[in-house]
Amino acid sequence: MDIDNIKAVVEKYFEIDLLDPCRKRRHIIARSIYFTLCRDFSSHSLSVIGASLNKDHSTVVHATKHTHESFIVSKDPFYTKDYLYLKSMFKDSPPSFPTDYHAKYRQIVAVNRRLLKQISPLKRMSLAKNYSNYRIY
Repeated sequence: MDIDNIKAVVEKYFEIDLLDPCRKRRHIIARSIYFTLCRDFSSHSLSVIGASLNKDHSTVVHATKHTHESFIVSKDPFYTKDYLYLKSMFKDSPPSFPTDYHAKYRQIVAVNRRLLKQISPLKRMSLAKNYSNYRIY
């Protein structure tokens, strides 16, 4: 699932703009639910999820912790049903992966091989330098 799709669904459900810096409870809960859904149903890092709303990765960690404590553990009656409903919408959808996943993997492997080729002569020189002070009789 793409974070833009999750954002659109949460914004439509709560009828708010998630980018709005409003501190009303409804907005805070909506952002918290958005962060939790993104963390659970997307393959993006916390930094990318936070950046989608101009927030830091630590905000995402705090929000997901808040969601877990408020909705799952204590069963907050106001927003638990909203969270569970939105979660059920995304539960059946397949997880998203970057479309060029295999190409990116091949690129990383190629870079890794190049670096290994550059390192092996340096290792040999380092070993030769370390043992050059010793004489073999």
